Amino acid sequence: MKKLYLNDIILNILIIIFCISVPICLSVFAKDDEKTAVISHDGNEERRINLSEDFTYFTHGVEVTVEDGKAYVSNSSCPDRLCMKMKDAQNVGDSIICVPNKVSVRIVGKGAEKGADVVAG
Repeated sequence: MKKLYLNDIILNILIIIFCISVPICLSVFAKDDEKTAVISHDGNEERRINLSEDFTYFTHGVEVTVEDGKAYVSNSSCPDRLCMKMKDAQNVGDSIICVPNKVSVRIVGKGAEKGADVVAG
């Protein structure tokens, strides 16, 4: 077994401290980018709503509600109402789609490069 020297121990401790402190600093000093819910019908943008304000918008049989920094479908005229059961959209890249009514809600903003590309589990 190879003997560890004092310099090796110090280097390992510095690497561990660096690996722990970088994510903490990034989360503390990261800007909260302005996020916007883009509501579209049949591929045509109808309305942009800032997620920081509470607002309800009705279009083509779908009622989209924005409150507490989240957008969700609060009411829909489609028969299965799957869009109402979808997870609230709050992060850049999230979307809600009502296929029968051809309405989509997607979150856009400058924070697209933040966060995970894939969530497993």
